[in-house]
Amino acid sequence: MIVKRKQEGSYIDYEQKGSVLTFRGGALEIDLAAQQAGYPVHIDVSADAGGRLVTGPAHRYVAEIDIPARVNGLSFKGSADDLGIVQAVRTTEPLDTEQVVLTLWAWEG
Repeated sequence: MIVKRKQEGSYIDYEQKGSVLTFRGGALEIDLAAQQAGYPVHIDVSADAGGRLVTGPAHRYVAEIDIPARVNGLSFKGSADDLGIVQAVRTTEPLDTEQVVLTLWAWEG
């Protein structure tokens, strides 16, 4: 995961296990692979006025997550049939979490 820091200060605790990104010890969990789509996905993580973490805009930003578009391809299965046709199968590459960008905003709390 590529981590960027928006400004100076302290930042919210986060942990990545596989494709799951967890904030503040489980207060908010996001399965990055489940959020991936055929186009780039942007997720805002904010804190509401009570300090609870939410996705989307709220009282103040905590983090932004940018997930790259799903990569599709074709693979060819077996040998050609009697007509010389090889069966093509559509494939989807698993999420490469090294390409996900996590931008952190200064956080106190």
